[in-house]
Parts: sequence; C-alpha cells; structure tokens
Amino acid sequence: MNAINNGYCDMAWDDCNANIFVPALSLQGAMLRAVTELVELRDGATGWHIYRTQHYMRLLVEEGQRRGLYREIMHDWNPALLVASAPLHDVGKIAMSDAVLNKPGKLDPEEFEEMKRHVNFGVDTIENIELFSKETRFLRVAKTIIASHHEKWNGSGYPLGLAGEEIPLEGRLMAIADVYDALISARPYKRAFSTTEAEEIINKDAGTHFDPKLVDVFNTVAARFADIARSADTMSHAGATRKQRIHPAETRLSIASAT
Repeated sequence: MNAINNGYCDMAWDDCNANIFVPALSLQGAMLRAVTELVELRDGATGWHIYRTQHYMRLLVEEGQRRGLYREIMHDWNPALLVASAPLHDVGKIAMSDAVLNKPGKLDPEEFEEMKRHVNFGVDTIENIELFSKETRFLRVAKTIIASHHEKWNGSGYPLGLAGEEIPLEGRLMAIADVYDALISARPYKRAFSTTEAEEIINKDAGTHFDPKLVDVFNTVAARFADIARSADTMSHAGATRKQRIHPAETRLSIASAT
C-alpha cells in the first residue's frame, strides 16, 4: 500500500521518515543548513527564531492531530515533513535591504510595504529550486508556509488578503508560532513580552488574526511553548554555536539516514 498522499503521510512518524525523509535527505539537509546560515547573517535574531518556531510548530501539529482537528486535512499529514519545512518561512528576508531588515526602529508605511515583499521573494526562491529538483513534496509544503503565514483570519493580512479557511492550514499554524516568538523577542523598537503576555495576546487575537480552533490547540501546549523559549534563552546565554542548535527535524533526518 502506498501511504504517501499529496506530500504527506498517514503512517507512524518513523515509517514516514523511512519513506519520505531518506530520499529527500540531501536536498532538505543542505537547504536547511544553508538557509539558516544565510538568514542568520542578515538578521542576528533569526537563528534562535528558527530554532524556537520549528519546535512550536511540532507541538501545534501533533496536538492538532491528537485532537482530530481538521481531520479531513490533517489525518494524512506527516508532522516531520511539515516541521522540516518550517525554517524556510522567512527565506525571502535574504533579499531584503539592510536598511529595512535591520532598521533600529519601527518601520514606516513605505518600509513596511517593502518588508511585505519578503513573502514573494521567498515563494520565488522555492519555485526556482523546484525547476531543478524532483523533491516536490518538501518544497510544496515550504512554499505554502512561506506564502500564507502572514495572512490573518479576518482577511487583513498579506500578501493576498485571504480569510478564514481560505488560508492554508499550514500557514495558520505557522502564524501562531511566528507571532508568539516575535512577541517574546526584543527588538530595537520594542521590549520582549513575557511568555504570559504573549499567550494573552494570542488569545485576544483569536478570530481576528488567528484561527480560533488553533488558538485552543495553542492553549493546551502554551506551557511547553514557554519551556522552549526558556531553553533557547539558556542556550543563547551559554554561547551555543549554530552547530549546537539541533533542530528537531535535523535530529530526525540523522536518525533516518542511519536506518
């Protein structure tokens, strides 16, 4: 029986690794490492952002599947594939100008319009890679996340102004992970919110920015989000290097390659 369906998988995690990850090992591993390094060089805060959001995504996906949420969509998802694609959500920032990306203050309206272009840059990057690769499953998931994680439940997001369930579920999940981490991170123009404050803001924006059903999922794992944030902060202060930041998907890839 062929259990792979539309880039996802309805088998157990380890079986999915054997069927999906091993053939894609070289492409995914090289892309994730290269992109992480490049984006980190452009934006010093992004490296730990990638680490944390990847862990957040895994929690959200696994809890959503445990609940049977959006069963018609999620039942045949392979969480490992989705989580492996998450680090590419901001790949388009590589093309942004330093003046906008590293501005020591809040962006003005014109600069914000330029910043929004990173979504299109990211999609274009993945589509260019697709022209030269046969590994379409991983790339298709990554492209969906990139294109939709700045959309909002009420239709006020970008780039397309999609609303409600028009927004791909992958993007709705990434939106929570991305915004939560942005809230708890210090920026030149704002302080870092506490994890409790971030949780309150996510809940306040349920039904406007975020899918209310996914906010319910978030509330179940919010304490574990906070644990991830504290763990990353501890490693950061301890001077962990890039190589010491082991992403969950990279760990799974290593396991898969050894079996």
